[in-house]
Amino acid sequence: MISKVQLNLTCKDTSFYSFIRKENFKQNKALNTGLALMHSYSILENVSGGEEVKIEKEIKRTLSKIENLKKRIDTNGEKINLEQKKINTNLVKLSKLKENRLKLKDDFRDNYFESDSLQHVLKTMNIIQEDTADLVIEKLNKDYSLNRILKGEESLKTYNENTPLMINSKKIIFKYIDNNFYIKNMFGYKVKVKNNISFLNKYNKFVSNKYILSRIDENFNHDIDNTYILDFIINNIVNKKYNIFNSCLRFTKDNLLIMEFLIDMPEVNDKYIPIKKRTLGVDLGMRNIAYLCLNDNISIHKKIGTSDKFIKARKIINFHELKNSDKLNTVKLYKKVELETYSNRIINHIIDFAKYNFCEYINLEKLQVNEFGKNLFDGWTYANFQKNIEHEAAKEGIIVRYINPSFTSQKCSKCGYIHKSNHILSDFKCSKCGLKLDSDYNAAINIARSNDFM
Repeated sequence: MISKVQLNLTCKDTSFYSFIRKENFKQNKALNTGLALMHSYSILENVSGGEEVKIEKEIKRTLSKIENLKKRIDTNGEKINLEQKKINTNLVKLSKLKENRLKLKDDFRDNYFESDSLQHVLKTMNIIQEDTADLVIEKLNKDYSLNRILKGEESLKTYNENTPLMINSKKIIFKYIDNNFYIKNMFGYKVKVKNNISFLNKYNKFVSNKYILSRIDENFNHDIDNTYILDFIINNIVNKKYNIFNSCLRFTKDNLLIMEFLIDMPEVNDKYIPIKKRTLGVDLGMRNIAYLCLNDNISIHKKIGTSDKFIKARKIINFHELKNSDKLNTVKLYKKVELETYSNRIINHIIDFAKYNFCEYINLEKLQVNEFGKNLFDGWTYANFQKNIEHEAAKEGIIVRYINPSFTSQKCSKCGYIHKSNHILSDFKCSKCGLKLDSDYNAAINIARSNDFM
């Protein structure tokens, strides 16, 4: 399993931070310089010059003229020979121009690209250290493609302050000193790792630390803390059980220094390990497509998707303006695909939330087929949506249970008082105890805690 890891770093020597910023600036200057050189070389090698293009067009016109002359009965050989001489002259010119361009390309290559000369150029420009120069060239070779640029699939990249500082993963050496982890000799500095660690998935979204550990630690249990996770990961790196690569440093918006790297960790636990009786309540509605909350910790909650955003995303064409039935069918199919993509995205968010919080169950209200009115979603019913949640949850070993939907929106999640006046549009205010909550949040709590199964 490959995951992205974030570690917070700190250093007593405050000059370290200014050094990192300066080195980052130098790296980006090197990246932009190297990219300009690579692009110039590729243009010389693959793209004809303006004069070459002009002569090539002239040759084509002359060839076309010769073909027309040959078709005419009154044409004599002299005219054709004259035009052929023009072609020969232009071919000589074209050959000379190409020869000059390719010679320029070869000279350019010899100056900048032969052996380690690009690295030498970057270093002699006094912009980066040797390690960084190697990483810069590696990144440029990965990022640059003239083919994709000429096809319009991407534009020429620029590297700015948002580009992290690349570091050599092989030279990251962790040391355990006085109950803390340090990185030995990072650019000559002693850097401390703060006692926290974060994991991100391939979409750069944070993933539960415990969920990651549940997949890689044979001795996993739900009572572990962040310190244990940090110790576990770094000790396995030190003992060379885990490999790290693509390491870099960057500053957050809050000016904290973060080290990021990819880590390859073998999975040892195949089975999902939920917290017993932990239940995720899912309230499906019109304002928020889904509102999620745990039964045993209501501070852990989340709303996913809004009908407003969904409707705006799907306003691509007015059916009533379409007269061609083929177009109508095409648009209906497009909307169906778009609808399925959107609903699958929401379902994935729900399952991930349950999984990362180790839920044993997901509670859903037992809704009727046409609940909420299907016109808003062109035939997409919440009942069908629930079936898809059930299907995906089963893949992860999570059990979906259906509860009685009566009064979940009118019942106070704090005192249990039920009255229709408690729920007014998007707000919930208990007439008895005065609890104020988002109405969907209140309903999600009630659904999570309900034992009235159907």
